[in-house]
Amino acid sequence: MGGPGVLLRKYQRLIAVVIFLVLAFLFFEVSGLRQGFNLENLRTTLSESIVSGAVLFILLFCAGNLIQIPGWIFLAAAVLTLDKLWGGVLTYIAAVTSCMVTYGLIRILGGDVLRKLESPIAKRVFSHLDEHPLRSTNCASHYFSDRAGVEL
Repeated sequence: MGGPGVLLRKYQRLIAVVIFLVLAFLFFEVSGLRQGFNLENLRTTLSESIVSGAVLFILLFCAGNLIQIPGWIFLAAAVLTLDKLWGGVLTYIAAVTSCMVTYGLIRILGGDVLRKLESPIAKRVFSHLDEHPLRSTNCASHYFSDRAGVEL
């Protein structure tokens, strides 16, 4: 089958993704920046200047997405600072941008490494994803979003 070197080469992109996410989380946790992702700080960011505040809000949303900060915190801050309509619009733009940035980063680092896993579970999951992409994505989204605030 091969030694550890073969396995390391085979899964190097998956390892790169895991290392990137762990380092990003540790950076925000150790530096204390993760605690800055709270309602009051986000409201202050938005209220200082609408344009620079919105840009910073979107960047913070992207970073928060990578380190598992629940999106409702951003929505609440935007709605309380701006109003329902514009807070919702800004949060939607931030969420879509965050999804694109996260997808791009993970795709660059990991490529399609998960599809190459030889696990029967992975093969079954991807067969469902290929057959019913919208239903599979929607189910996964609801499953994981419901667990966003659960501490491990």
